[in-house]
Amino acid sequence: VRKLMSDICKSRTYQLSIATNQWNADDTINFSHAKARRLPAEVLFDAVYAVTGSMPNIPGAGPGVRAAQLADAQTDAKGGFLANLGRPPRESACECDRQNDLQLGSVMSLLSGPAVADAVGDPNNAIAKVVASEPDDKKLIEKLYLRVLNRKPTDKEIAAVMENWSGIENDHNLLVAKLAQAEGAWVPKKSDLEKQRLQSIGKANSDIAAYLPEFIKLKAEAETAQKQRIAAADQALKEYTAQLPAKVTEWEKALPLDRLWTRWQPLVPAEVKVAGSAITAKLLPDGTVLGSGAMGNADYSVTIALPKGAPSTISGLMLEALPDDSLAGFGPGLNPNGNFVVTEFQAELQTTGDPKSKPMPIKFVNAMADHNQNGFDVKAAFNGVVDRNDKGWAVAGQERRPHWARFQLEKPIQVSDKGGTLTVKVICRYSNGDYPLGK
Repeated sequence: VRKLMSDICKSRTYQLSIATNQWNADDTINFSHAKARRLPAEVLFDAVYAVTGSMPNIPGAGPGVRAAQLADAQTDAKGGFLANLGRPPRESACECDRQNDLQLGSVMSLLSGPAVADAVGDPNNAIAKVVASEPDDKKLIEKLYLRVLNRKPTDKEIAAVMENWSGIENDHNLLVAKLAQAEGAWVPKKSDLEKQRLQSIGKANSDIAAYLPEFIKLKAEAETAQKQRIAAADQALKEYTAQLPAKVTEWEKALPLDRLWTRWQPLVPAEVKVAGSAITAKLLPDGTVLGSGAMGNADYSVTIALPKGAPSTISGLMLEALPDDSLAGFGPGLNPNGNFVVTEFQAELQTTGDPKSKPMPIKFVNAMADHNQNGFDVKAAFNGVVDRNDKGWAVAGQERRPHWARFQLEKPIQVSDKGGTLTVKVICRYSNGDYPLGK
């Protein structure tokens, strides 16, 4: 140790003065004109906790671990203290990327950041213990200077600190006085506000009591009018129901011949499934399929068994959309307005009893419907597109009525003598399933 102290005392470097004078006015590289540099981020953090005597607790590192001991550059103190004070990022392997300049972010982290605030505000730190054990303010100031700055304070500095501390007490007394003044002014104001509140409540109760007889009268009149409308609607329904047989006969006479030219063979589904949404479907005794549930994308898949003796040739398929009183808008769609959009109509046929046979897709070349909504032609229902923007077949303008759509096959299909299984898919995905078919 003596040898080391001797080398330091004899070293020219340590003999240079930091004071500027006429002999070193042009010195640009030694101590007399050196620029002050702040401590690196890790050293500054550890210095704050060493001076205050607090226990560092960096998130992810554990209590007592100093910033200089962190192995992962991603680990940081509260408020990003180390990153704000210029520590190199994790992606950098070079210490030269460290930033030692002072910017607003680093200044705010040092003055009001949570990392420094935790160290200073720790009730168990060394400074708190010094304050609790030293009743003499001047001696307390001296101990704090020795702990933080490693020197004793001057008389001027002691006087400045004492003046600052007395200002804290004065400010506290001023705040207490203002609080008492505000509380004193609030007492009569609160009484007036409470009186106004009670008056408003009383007036509101009086207004309600005055309006109640008129309200009871208006309510009775509205209920009477409602009952009259219901009775009139029931009577109109009975009269219309009595006319139904005649209207059905008249409708049958008005059927166009093209509805009678083709001999259609009704097919009874054996199974129905729905994919793509919460919609459920069931088979009704008459062979129709009825959907229900919340609206959404619906991919109906109807399986139909073609037993022996079934039509040997299939040249076309017809889809019927039917209204139903269980649907919100009477159908045929699940939408309350009764409309629906069939995005795509698909079918495939598989021979029964042949393990090597694969489902054969059925290709359509033409289609027609009894009614097409403007811009929603049935011919777009077999274009192979199932996007939400593909329009397909819709019937706006004639909702709540039965409709049909016929699809012509590219060429007639011969059904095996052993029978087969026909699978028909009705896909409804337009506008994310706002218009699924109901029945």
